[in-house]
Amino acid sequence: MEVIIELAIVFGFGAVFVTLFFFLFQILRLKLKKLKREFAEEKELSQVDVLKKDIGYLMAENEEMKEELQNIKYLLSGEISKQAIDLKAYEKQQIKIDKRNKFEL
Repeated sequence: MEVIIELAIVFGFGAVFVTLFFFLFQILRLKLKKLKREFAEEKELSQVDVLKKDIGYLMAENEEMKEELQNIKYLLSGEISKQAIDLKAYEKQQIKIDKRNKFEL
């Protein structure tokens, strides 16, 4: 009878330890998931920053293209005969605009 009681006590302590280790393992697993999720969020934020920079570059290029297109339309229009264009001054102005846009990026 005493052997049965001793076995019951041993099995009881064993069950307590197994349960304790199970909960400890689950807590560590949840913390690991949380860390992975935080790392993924940081990675997504860095990708968002890269995309914002790319959008900024594209918008600047779009503005440059619009200006160049307007200038080309002006050159091709019939207003050339009405008003003479100083090509050197035009080129200097375009260089200034390009430099300004380069520094804005």
